[in-house]
Amino acid sequence: MKFSKRDTLVPKGNQFPDGAVVVDGYDEAGRLMAHPMGGDFQQYFPEASASGLRLVDEAERSRALFRQASFALADSEETFSGWTDGTLWNGWEMPHFERAEAERLIRWLGDERMRFDAERDAAVTVSQDGEEEIWAGETVTVSDGSGIRVYGVGAGAWTWDEVETRRGGGAMKANDIVKYSEPAGEEEAHLRFVLLRDPEKRRADIQLICDYRIKPIETVEVGEIEPASGG
Repeated sequence: MKFSKRDTLVPKGNQFPDGAVVVDGYDEAGRLMAHPMGGDFQQYFPEASASGLRLVDEAERSRALFRQASFALADSEETFSGWTDGTLWNGWEMPHFERAEAERLIRWLGDERMRFDAERDAAVTVSQDGEEEIWAGETVTVSDGSGIRVYGVGAGAWTWDEVETRRGGGAMKANDIVKYSEPAGEEEAHLRFVLLRDPEKRRADIQLICDYRIKPIETVEVGEIEPASGG
């Protein structure tokens, strides 16, 4: 199946927006070109890999659910429990926090000007320029269908990372031999890749082990690969 420019795709078996990419077109070799939703480097998908993607329609996009995860600011070890629908900002996470966790985050930041404003139903932080930042409350739908009140403290402005909890991601490192965790078919099940560098921000650059003069490289979610035990 050929996809059109600006189509939104996700790996088969995933719910939008988990692993979502936006189609840029096809290169001269017929590889699908796409970039992660929210921004990042363009990826190339050979036909075998592209067959593992499916089209996301508008109905699915409109009913995206929030899932719970842990988040940390870049260069910090302190983690906070929040919610995400998978939307990224310049490749960074955009978490939302329930009130108690938002208040804990504000206390951890250690600035007396920052607070939770119950009257405005908002978390209030202060920018580097001394300006107030208002993170208003909103109700989101989570994976069990219920609604919760959350506050997107730093979403779309701060460099949030999701703390890696997916299988395999924390154990893999540069030069490891890896394979697809859930191959789309027998052909993909036999493919092996070299992990080009340590995974970052839930993504990994892998290069196909093959006899081609130019070996294909693609960027994948770390949850899509795992160590290839025994080669």
